[in-house]
Amino acid sequence: MHPLIIDLIGQYAGHQIPDNAGIHGCYAGAKRTASTRDMAALVVRLLSEAGARSGDIVAANLSGSFPGLNLAFLAACQTLDLKPVYTVSASASMYGANIPGFSFPDMVLFLHDAGYLDELPQSVSIGGDQDIGSELDPVFCDELKVHLETSGLPFLYEPDFEQNIHERLSLYEQFGSPELFVSIGGHTASLGVKKNAIMQMQGVIRPRYIQIDAESGLISRYLTSGVPVIQLLNIKRLTGDYGMVFDPPAMPPVGQSAVYWEDTYPLWLAAGGLILIFAILVCFRLHASKQHRQGD
Repeated sequence: MHPLIIDLIGQYAGHQIPDNAGIHGCYAGAKRTASTRDMAALVVRLLSEAGARSGDIVAANLSGSFPGLNLAFLAACQTLDLKPVYTVSASASMYGANIPGFSFPDMVLFLHDAGYLDELPQSVSIGGDQDIGSELDPVFCDELKVHLETSGLPFLYEPDFEQNIHERLSLYEQFGSPELFVSIGGHTASLGVKKNAIMQMQGVIRPRYIQIDAESGLISRYLTSGVPVIQLLNIKRLTGDYGMVFDPPAMPPVGQSAVYWEDTYPLWLAAGGLILIFAILVCFRLHASKQHRQGD
């Protein structure tokens, strides 16, 4: 048994294991790391780096594969006074929120009823392939569908992928245009049907042009429309980028990880260095000119 025991780690296998997160998310080390307090600090830092400010609307699509990261994001929004307008899915890859009867939508409802979460999701979906769990066991998928339909949360079930995306965009924009989009996990609605190129983008992604078609997901559409995106999927790469420990043997103490610190250099020191370099170049030029005249 791994020494770092976290209650948010689900089962190795079960019905709810769509492989949308691929090698980036479907193993225990990534799920343990994603549930540490340092990753919660990283979410706050990424929101800040993306330019989120108090009162901003932040659209988000949260997969059940990373319940710890999902909760870190929602807690960060409350702390930073952001308005999360989000959707969640019930299915999850291995070690995610894949325990029947306690999927991530169930967690959200429990925490909201207990007074810990301010905002409920705008919709819940099955998740998985095409966002309808087409790769799951049909009997289990039907049971999950009934469970979500009776959960009290708005249930989104739209087999047509492009229409599914348009319905999500309408949900995200009902309170105004989002200043930021956040994608957690390998949700097909976020990545798109042809997801390989989008999966390589991690952390804060600045707007850029991407060719949009019927199979494009939310990340591509928001980037093309000029909205920055935060993608949290490749946990090993994210921890490496921010100098954090991947799959630590124990819960890291708060405040000691590199994610809490940022290297800065005094402006006066940089300016002084530039002035000194310029002065040396001027002196060298004058000395060379004098030597040239003496040679003549």
